[in-house]
This record gives sequence, C-alpha cells and structure tokens, in this order.
Amino acid sequence: QRDMKMKIGASTSMLRRLETQRRHTEVPEDLVVLRIYSCPDPFDAESHIPAILTLCGKHVESLTGGTEWYETSLVTVDAICRAMGIEPSPNAT
Repeated sequence: QRDMKMKIGASTSMLRRLETQRRHTEVPEDLVVLRIYSCPDPFDAESHIPAILTLCGKHVESLTGGTEWYETSLVTVDAICRAMGIEPSPNAT
C-alpha cells in the first residue's frame, strides 16, 4: 500500500472531532476516516503513534493544516497499533 498524508487523532466523540478538524484544518480535499481503533485510553495511544511515526521519519510539515500530518500507510499504522495491542474496530474501514 502506498504512503499518503494522514492525520492521527483521538477523541471520545469521533463526529465532534471530525467537525472540529473540518473547521480548523485547511486542506483542499474532504477529510476521510480511514480507520477507527477502539482502546481504553485513546489519548495515550494518540501520543505514542505520532511519536513512533516521527521517529521513523514520517512526520511532514503542513503549510496550512497544522502539525499532526504524517506521510505513511494504513499498513504501517495498523502495525504500530497491533504492536501496542490495539486492533481496528470491526466497522472501521
């Protein structure tokens, strides 16, 4: 699977998080949810996943859309999550 620009985020309300991102992230494309992971502490997971991606050289600077962008693939993010014991939600593709 090819790398693409992704934004990693955590929330207790995915719909509210998406609406916030649509207002604050100025990107020409519509935001698309690629995967949802359920875990006991989503904010802890969110702090580790970007840290790992940054260590792997996947962080990219954005001119308009904030700082949390990564040039990576779902395969890579899935692997990181599985190593942390986090599986995608059954209806999250």
